[in-house]
Amino acid sequence: MRELFDRQRVLLLTLTVAVTLVGCEDNPSGSTPRPPPELPLVVLDTPENAARGALTYLQAELRAVANGNEQTAEEALEQLRSLVAVESIEKKLNRMPRFKTLLGDDQIKGYIHNWGSAIAYYAEGFHFDRMRRASEAPSKVAVIVPASGKEDDALIQVTCLRQDDDTWHVSRIEFVAENATSTPASRPASEP
Repeated sequence: MRELFDRQRVLLLTLTVAVTLVGCEDNPSGSTPRPPPELPLVVLDTPENAARGALTYLQAELRAVANGNEQTAEEALEQLRSLVAVESIEKKLNRMPRFKTLLGDDQIKGYIHNWGSAIAYYAEGFHFDRMRRASEAPSKVAVIVPASGKEDDALIQVTCLRQDDDTWHVSRIEFVAENATSTPASRPASEP
């Protein structure tokens, strides 16, 4: 049974990579690439701020790649790396050694780089004003961020973990179904 589950995970990862590669296209004729957003200073005092920061850095990385600006893309990924729950991700990767080979030598960078590939279609349509909490525990909060693509909408869940220093860091970004339970998000400490 476990072997079947592992095969399904590998198949799902392979399909995700294939869909991402097929879905990526060069800049359509007539459209101008958008500049990367200025990389904001992110205060990690709430799960919502951590989620907004992570998605903003992913958006900046994707825009920089689209514009051919490798340095800005790397800077955005490094900023994103400062927001991730490294220990939690490393534990997850150690439980799934097969995926480690797909992520390259820098496991954390490979892991978070895949987040950008997964959400690329929706990266220009985040609705931070409608974000909400889907679940809440003292040290783990799932934040839902609605997003719009060209032809459809999606819900992106950003799982945030409270660290020992009472800051919030991102451990996972994924899509969720419409019926995810929620509680209203807290107001950010400050608007950029």
